[in-house]
Amino acid sequence: MYIVVTFGSNSSQFGVIWVFTHIFLTDSIYTHNYVKFILRNFPAEDHVFWTVKPDIYHDLSNAQIKKIDPEDLIDTFRLYRFARNSRKVIIHSLFYTKFYPVLFVQRSLLRKAVWIIWGADLYSYLNSHIINKPKKFKLKVKAYMYKKIVQNLRWIGSLVKGDYDRLAEHIDTKAEWRHLFYPNPVDFDLLDKILENNSGRSESKIVLLNHSSRADGFHIEALNFLRNYVTHNTKIICPLSYGNKDYAQYVIECGQEMYGERFVPLTEFLNPQEYGKLLNSVDVAVFNHSYQAGLGNILALLYLGKKVYIRSETSPWKMLIDLGVKVFDTNCLTGGRETDFWYMSEEDRENNRRIIRREFSEEKCAQLWRSFFEEGD
Repeated sequence: MYIVVTFGSNSSQFGVIWVFTHIFLTDSIYTHNYVKFILRNFPAEDHVFWTVKPDIYHDLSNAQIKKIDPEDLIDTFRLYRFARNSRKVIIHSLFYTKFYPVLFVQRSLLRKAVWIIWGADLYSYLNSHIINKPKKFKLKVKAYMYKKIVQNLRWIGSLVKGDYDRLAEHIDTKAEWRHLFYPNPVDFDLLDKILENNSGRSESKIVLLNHSSRADGFHIEALNFLRNYVTHNTKIICPLSYGNKDYAQYVIECGQEMYGERFVPLTEFLNPQEYGKLLNSVDVAVFNHSYQAGLGNILALLYLGKKVYIRSETSPWKMLIDLGVKVFDTNCLTGGRETDFWYMSEEDRENNRRIIRREFSEEKCAQLWRSFFEEGD
């Protein structure tokens, strides 16, 4: 684990108040884009970022990086000292279970901390520790620490309030909800350029299936019900670069057996421009997760005017419907019940684009984070 440190003009290494301490318990293009977003919109000297992978941030020249291991007592004390001298602590996801003991024993820090829910860090816990009770002692200990961490937090932040509501059904927490989200790695300006340079439609129809190789995307189930809608002129593009590699290989084998060359797995990461072009080539996107996942992809697709299916029992469904966004229910695809898989009116496409631009722009994102940073302790 690494730490990105910047010092303000009145700071010193001892006794200084670092205004905001960020802890990344996982790293990705989203965290990299978030750091860039902070540097664009807020004073760099006010923010300290503790990160897992240094290579992701190598291009951020105004950030100083120091190595730290969460399993090292001296290093964890350094984290405690930094966070203790901060106004607020921002915990970006709770994926990294090896960090639970650090947060568990430093409960005074949690009282000025916000946990930013990513999705899987909540729903994986609910599935493995609430719905299916853990039997192994080690898993029980992790579940206990997770619960106590959540109960002692000052705030919980998420894009979708339904995630907070679902958590509160199972864990009694006094943490207050805050509406906070990350800027999309495939930003609107880039998507606008892609739309302007649109070189025309492919001869094939293209379906995008899910966004990662997580088993809770139920890829095989989706591949089976898509048989009712795809033809010999349809390609199924399936991003599998993010998640479990063994499961990704299983999906590839099943997809190629069922669809042959029409199944196109993506096993390498694409840069934002390449990925944006890919999303723009899609006719219909199908997300089969039973919880909030792939929301950045969903928002980008809706902005591009694509028809998007998600499950109606997931928290993003209610959020998008309440905003007036037109989305379609993945559950209707089972058994061939959907009457027109491909059609979506131009009016709905334009309306979606307008709403997504208004509600999820960088300006809106910065406004929400600014309000949180300026909020009293």
